[in-house]
Amino acid sequence: MKTFLVPLFILALLLVGILFLFFTGPITTLDIIQLAVIVLILTGTAIFVLDRYRSYKRKEPAEDEYSKSLNQRASAVSFYISLFLWLAIMILSNRLSLCTESWITLGILGMALTNIVVWCYFRFRGLKSE
Repeated sequence: MKTFLVPLFILALLLVGILFLFFTGPITTLDIIQLAVIVLILTGTAIFVLDRYRSYKRKEPAEDEYSKSLNQRASAVSFYISLFLWLAIMILSNRLSLCTESWITLGILGMALTNIVVWCYFRFRGLKSE
């Protein structure tokens, strides 16, 4: 049951963060981009939570071999992609003028989005036997 509640708690925290964003002041283009990425992360987290909840309802174990290998494979691929993401951010930071915290925020959101997208890709496509 813990494996179901932790992602649900993270989902609730992200929703509170979105509400906080709207009530803090004027919204810029960068805020809209960050909000779009956060919504995509929320969607991926919701898919993850629903997958865990269905497994819980079917009385399946929370961490079976397939889910462990799925998480490991998705983490490995998303880490590899995020290295190139940070390289692109480093190149763009020399050409565009944004404050450092905006670049770091975009990088962290990009890493989270990459992990969610890769996990969903492997979840719906399946893992090949290697």
